[in-house]
Amino acid sequence: MSGAERSELREAQLFARAYAECRQEMDSIPKRRVRAANLDVWRAWEQTARVLPQVMVLREEMLDQLPKFEIRWLDRLGQYARALIKAHMDFNDRTRRLASVTELVNRAEERYRVLHSDAVVLMHRGLVLPSAFAHLGERRGYAGLACDLLVVCGVLYDALPKAQGQSGVTEADLADAGALANQLFDAVAQRKEPLDARKQAAQRRDRAFTLFVTAYGQVRRAVQYLRWEHNDADKLMPSLYRRRHKRRGKPTVETPDVAAPDVAAPEASEVQATSTNEGWPFDASATKRPA
Repeated sequence: MSGAERSELREAQLFARAYAECRQEMDSIPKRRVRAANLDVWRAWEQTARVLPQVMVLREEMLDQLPKFEIRWLDRLGQYARALIKAHMDFNDRTRRLASVTELVNRAEERYRVLHSDAVVLMHRGLVLPSAFAHLGERRGYAGLACDLLVVCGVLYDALPKAQGQSGVTEADLADAGALANQLFDAVAQRKEPLDARKQAAQRRDRAFTLFVTAYGQVRRAVQYLRWEHNDADKLMPSLYRRRHKRRGKPTVETPDVAAPDVAAPEASEVQATSTNEGWPFDASATKRPA
């Protein structure tokens, strides 16, 4: 295993462990408080990796000057960021699996159009009976498409001995089309499962996102209080949401921060009060984003 592969494996393990450690906190968030993920998760991860080391320097000041501040928001911010990445990657994986079904359908539709056209040509030449097309198109849905594809394959297979030189379709083409139809049958049978899995993955990602933005927002407020007179709070810990929109003839407009949802801090019995930002600081830009 190369050094890069070992590094990626370690990152994946850290993401998975963070997600497992934060799962109880995520599940405890009331449904009405859960927010949909509405920002670039990877950009948020990179920003957190960049600012967390310099914000950790203020930890003692937070303990000294902000007695009511839940220091666990800061101590576990890195874990929440990792847990969000893990949930986001799981969601993308489920989405890709669902997309593979759509790709299969598109291939089956294209193959059906080609073979059906050949079959119609052979029918006009008297090599295929019109009755062979009697029930094509009557079946609905993806299962119907798979059935029609198998029917056309059967029609052409029976006509091939008489259609030498009159059709470009080969037995190999028909075998591939038949296999494609069977794959589509299997995908249809399992379609509900990936749909449900993607929905659940989206819900878990939203909970991880809610936990992360809550912690980030709480820590950012603490930084703003401590660094108010220095006027560098936004530099130390910028907003996750701020955008600049420049328009001709108009001044720069900034969208205000979006308030973090009211999510209770984890109880001391649930998590350790010591910092769990393992591996910080590090170069988040080196983290490989999945395609």
